Amino acid sequence: MTLSFNEILDMFKDASENFNAGNIDSAIELYEKGFENIKPLVENMTVDQMRYVATAAFYLGDCYIEHGNELKAFELYQESINLNVQIGNPYVKVADQHRLNNQWDKAITLYNKALEIGNMDQDTINNTYYNLGVCYEEFGDLENAIQSLKKAIAVNPNDKDALFNLGMFSSKMEHFADAIKSFNEYLLIDSSSQDADQVRIALKQATSQLNAIGIRQMIDNAMKQGESAINQKNAKEFDVAVTMLKECLHENLSNEDRMTIHFNLGCMLSMDLENPKLLSHNQINEA
Repeated sequence: MTLSFNEILDMFKDASENFNAGNIDSAIELYEKGFENIKPLVENMTVDQMRYVATAAFYLGDCYIEHGNELKAFELYQESINLNVQIGNPYVKVADQHRLNNQWDKAITLYNKALEIGNMDQDTINNTYYNLGVCYEEFGDLENAIQSLKKAIAVNPNDKDALFNLGMFSSKMEHFADAIKSFNEYLLIDSSSQDADQVRIALKQATSQLNAIGIRQMIDNAMKQGESAINQKNAKEFDVAVTMLKECLHENLSNEDRMTIHFNLGCMLSMDLENPKLLSHNQINEA
């Protein structure tokens, strides 16, 4: 006896209810029975009916995930995609498998396809952007990784994992001000867990790096002024440059920056403004 589409749809609904109740075996049995009965109807189904079938294939895949049969689940997610009814979720599931297998380029393509199609709930969209960001970082594309994490946070501003990784990726790009902002936003959400202690360490490092950039800028400005004073043989400006460099020594310096200042101060204080040559910290490091 051939069942009608509505009867099969009721079977899928019963399967979904069993899945939600934790009756995985019963859910699988009902879904499989529904798919067996729907085969004669496939050629004459409408787009909306095909969408129901694709969704059922997706949920049956989830059932097999719960059963530990990832291979069967993967086949069902792919089958849902092949029905071509513009549902983003199965693309996410297949992308997840590629991500777990370190196949970053394939995962990136499918996550982007899922986001392009849409028709997903907010949690899935948030997680998709987050996982996309992780894949981009593993693929070596930090710019797109950062943009993806920002989109994840736009969907869920309380996504601590996205905030932490955004801070870490921004630090890698030497966008220390952005990193500090992300770490502080994390700590506004969670300031007491063990993970928060790790965030504080990362925040301290980013703050130190940002301060170091400011100190290096001060050193470079002092040396540029000193070189200009030497070229113009302006003793007053030369003394100002020497004072600026001495003031920099009071800052919390790296060994490289401290060496740069001492080297140039030694050169400057031994000059008569005739044939001096100042070196930047980058030139000294290259030497």
